[in-house]
Amino acid sequence: MSRLRLCLCISIISFLRRLRLPSVGWAIPVRALLVCRRSPLLALLVACAWLMAFSASARAGGKPSLLQISATLLQDDGFCLGCHGRASHAKNAPLIDRATLQDSAHEGLKCSGCHTAITTIPHPPRPAHVDCTPCHPGDTRQASLKAQAGKEAPLDQHSTATRHGAKGLPECANCHGTHGIRLISDVNSRVGRNSIASTCGACHQQEARLYRESVHGAMTLRDNPDTPTCVTCHPEHARLGKRGVFQHGVVKTCGSCHESAALEAKYAIPGDRLASYLGSYHGIATKLGYQRTANCASCHGNHLILPSEDPRSATNPANLPRTCGKCHPKVNENVARGKVHIMATAESGGLVYRINVAFKWFTLCTIGALVGHISLELFARTRRRRGGFE
Repeated sequence: MSRLRLCLCISIISFLRRLRLPSVGWAIPVRALLVCRRSPLLALLVACAWLMAFSASARAGGKPSLLQISATLLQDDGFCLGCHGRASHAKNAPLIDRATLQDSAHEGLKCSGCHTAITTIPHPPRPAHVDCTPCHPGDTRQASLKAQAGKEAPLDQHSTATRHGAKGLPECANCHGTHGIRLISDVNSRVGRNSIASTCGACHQQEARLYRESVHGAMTLRDNPDTPTCVTCHPEHARLGKRGVFQHGVVKTCGSCHESAALEAKYAIPGDRLASYLGSYHGIATKLGYQRTANCASCHGNHLILPSEDPRSATNPANLPRTCGKCHPKVNENVARGKVHIMATAESGGLVYRINVAFKWFTLCTIGALVGHISLELFARTRRRRGGFE
């Protein structure tokens, strides 16, 4: 094979020199022959393509540039697979499987459609990373970084951390893959329900392990379509102000499932969890913007969420003193005697309901008495000013 390649090089060089073409017209096809060392036939075809492109430009009266000739060749994916394909895999070149490309979400998209930084053949050994922004505006980390460079509102967590100097954070390809990208609905997708924990776990190992042990993760592993995954609570392509687990957003995120009438009926989930929390001291303080009050994750945990019957659960009666003690150091085992998510209704509230009603009437009566007293005082002062009485 090496002798045949050498003969091809010598023949083409001799032929091109006889034509007296500029160096750009013959040096590039010779380099292509050397790159495609494992397939002499492919190398010959590459060289012929260079000649055709050059000849067409010459007939038009111009002198083709390296960029012009490369642009013509880059329109053919077969040319790229000449070095990157299995049949003629060049040394140190990433191996690309044509079948993987054809079975991906980007089927029909040319190599040059993504690898826009490659403009010449042969290209640099390490071309610039692919920019997904042109096709996915606003949904990519690159778009987030560009927006932050323009001092817009804070965007996704990974981009924000990168802006503050963090290194090695994931980009599009780290989560979605490269040439074998699949739709999120595909069971084999890296970001699908069945795989997202493993994908995130590549960086967040402990969190992924705890999630798989939790009630949510265990049901997800059983192919339950209703359980939350990583991106349910941590939406990557979302602005920080709308993220699922920031101080105020976590309550709404948990409530999206635990206040769903359909899910409550399907899985016998106790209802009114969000309403009872928002009616408590913690919930009212959270609604008013206080940052240090307990939310769902403060009591139930975050990744290792377990039923209260589980001895490892943070809300198991035996563990409540420790759970509540994180904020209330003097709490004791008596905290486990009372209910937590209580709705002040006549049916289920009991003493709490009666105290709630009495307090409301007491408050109304007190405010009414104050308003009445102030009104009478103002009336009396007005009469005095008008000389009605001494």
